[in-house]
Amino acid sequence: MVETPESHFVDFVEVINSIGGRIAKPGDAQITSLTLDSRQVRPGTLFAAAPGHIRHGHEFAGDAVRAGASAIITDREGEVSAVTYGVPVAVVDDVRGAVARLAQEVYGPSEAMTLLGVTGTNGKTSVAYMMAGGLRAAGTPVGLVGTLGVTVGERWEKSERTTPESPDLHRIFRECRSVGINHVVMEVSSIAASESRVTGLVFDVMVFTNLSHDHLDYHGSMDAYFHAKRSMFDSESCRQAVVCVDTEWGVRLASELDIPVSTVATNGRDATWSAREAGAWEVRGPGLQASEVSRVPRFVMANRLCALAALDACGIPAHRAWEAISHVHVPGRMECVGTVEDAPIYVDYAHSPDAIERALGAIRGQTAGRLVVVIGAGGDRDSDKRGAMGRVSADIADLVIVTDDNPRSEDPGVIRAAVATGARDAGSADVIEITPREDAIRHALMFCQPGDAVILLGKGAETIQEIADVRIPFDDREVARRIARELAT
Repeated sequence: MVETPESHFVDFVEVINSIGGRIAKPGDAQITSLTLDSRQVRPGTLFAAAPGHIRHGHEFAGDAVRAGASAIITDREGEVSAVTYGVPVAVVDDVRGAVARLAQEVYGPSEAMTLLGVTGTNGKTSVAYMMAGGLRAAGTPVGLVGTLGVTVGERWEKSERTTPESPDLHRIFRECRSVGINHVVMEVSSIAASESRVTGLVFDVMVFTNLSHDHLDYHGSMDAYFHAKRSMFDSESCRQAVVCVDTEWGVRLASELDIPVSTVATNGRDATWSAREAGAWEVRGPGLQASEVSRVPRFVMANRLCALAALDACGIPAHRAWEAISHVHVPGRMECVGTVEDAPIYVDYAHSPDAIERALGAIRGQTAGRLVVVIGAGGDRDSDKRGAMGRVSADIADLVIVTDDNPRSEDPGVIRAAVATGARDAGSADVIEITPREDAIRHALMFCQPGDAVILLGKGAETIQEIADVRIPFDDREVARRIARELAT
């Protein structure tokens, strides 16, 4: 994140005392920045050495001090080594929780800002983009934080996480305020909520899209996954809620909340905002009755209604918001990137069984010929969903080409085998395995005929592929366009 100029500092002892921390090694330090990542340290930084999934942050404290860290905050596990590095040290029980509180001291409070959040297994990016588009159409400058990166005014940068760490978030908020932006739309992941990245923030509106199988390697069960989402909707964290009740998880959430709730439905349930498909979509809600002629898939309509309800909660007239939402383009989300032999080529981020079913179902309904899917699964992530991803693909598509997604540190062959086995178990599609990914995409496009459709799943607008922890430039959209041009010559 590009820093705004440092305009103030906080005293180390004072700020640690303000959060009830213990000074394990006294000393004077003036803090101008805060980070959990030793690679982001510069002079004046308070380095937070927190426990991680694999290693504890105290292992990187030496690197942080050599880079100019003014002080360290850690827990009892990190204290023994932290006090040996010659800078002041503070100890707390919960490092990440403390960091979330400290971030507001270092970068300034966020209370005066309007924060709009969206959470759910699928649809977060689309809904966030639509919300931001509606705000801009109403003349409101807006910052956007999510899977596709961080946008502040005209500036964009890639983000490593859907929801950045709390110091990065508050740095983004400070930058927004410095350029006159007081509204921020952000995707909030369940992992971010579990790791205190949004602790202390109060969202004016929080949207819940849906919940389906994903991240169970982290949460352990669907119920734990739900409760991580549920934690964002208590009265201390959220003033108003928008909940899609197309799933039972949404019905459950809406019934449990003690804050104002607007509901969204596309399946016939009673809701504040609803859409009914009768040839065209008929959309109804407070102050709006409209017909949507285009044959948008149900999940797209649900995303639009979620964004509409959130914008209505912000005081934007429904008719103006609806018009703006309908024209928002979301990169890498059901994006048609070209054609080959008049067969459309789509790119989509779907990487859970439910999202894959929605994406393929939407295209199947408008494809007269063969539906060809290129699919892989991410490494170092929820392995239990891989077989289901393959099965869903084979249930709907005619040809499933299994390839590599982002294997990361895992054996790519093991990942492909799990997806391919699931696809072959379905028994209703041809299944082949092709690597590398570019060759898989080429094969999908080479034999297309008019009436066919191809969809490349899993990576969406990502511009790199992670193999053996090496990040290789790779963009499904650009690769597909290039191959389509080659085949046309």
